[in-house]
This record gives sequence, C-alpha cells and structure tokens, in this order.
Amino acid sequence: MEAWHDFLVAQVGASAALGGLLFVGLSLNLEKIVSLAGVAERAQITLVMILATLLLGSLLLIPRQEFLPLGAEGLAVGIATVAMGTRFGLRAMHASPPDYRGRVFLSLAFFWAATLPYIIGGLLLLAGHDSGMYWIAGAICVSLIKAMLDAWVLLIEINR
Repeated sequence: MEAWHDFLVAQVGASAALGGLLFVGLSLNLEKIVSLAGVAERAQITLVMILATLLLGSLLLIPRQEFLPLGAEGLAVGIATVAMGTRFGLRAMHASPPDYRGRVFLSLAFFWAATLPYIIGGLLLLAGHDSGMYWIAGAICVSLIKAMLDAWVLLIEINR
C-alpha cells in the first residue's frame, strides 16, 4: 500500500478542493438549481461522488492496514455511493420533463460506470488481491471526471 500513498494524497487534496469549489458554486446558483426539475438531485449525486473520493482516499491512507480492512472500506464506500447516487438519479429522472429523461439516464449510467468499480475493488481486496487498488484508483479518477462535468453543468450550463 505504500506505493499508493502519493496517489491517494493527491486524490484527497483534489477531492477536497473540488468539493469546496462546488459548494461555493452551488451557493451562487442555488435559486436556479432548486427551481429546475432534477437539477438539485444532480447536485446531490455530484457531492456524493466527491465525498466518496475524499472519504475513501482518507480511509485508505490509514497506515498499516491489511487487505481485509482496505477491502471493507472500499466495499462500504462503494455500496453507499452507488445506493445514494442511484436514489438521487432515479428521483431526478422522475422529476425531469419526459424529453430530458434520456439525458438523465445517460448521466446515471456514467455515474454507475464511475462508481461500481469501487465495489469490484473492495471485493478484490477482501479476497486478498492487490489488483483491487487499481479498480479503486480507476473509480476515483472516473468519479472526479464525472464530478467535474456535472459541476460544469451545475455552474455554467444552467445559466445559458
């Protein structure tokens, strides 16, 4: 796990910075975000994804952990993230106008592609395979990309 230290430190810092910027941006556009159907839920999904990268990165930085706790952390964060994001995504789909639901579903599918690897990585680590860290690293990177794209929509696109 020592080899993952620098990567995890960088991801925790990036997640914390992105989360802070997102909170500021959301507060600036709050009235518009809550007035548009499904947009508040998209903000919730984005915050959940950033929180997952921040929380899991922080947990994985705890020194001298064996595969069992590492896997349990990855699995727990992954399951919670997928469950909460799916709930918010389905609420967004039901709240959105019918002609917008396809876009909401694509966003939800991208969310699943970003976050399901947390669960796979956690399961691999629980089974004693260090390859689980690569799945978690991929989930962190794709989650941050998805969060950045969502942040752009929430902060810029809703004002067009």
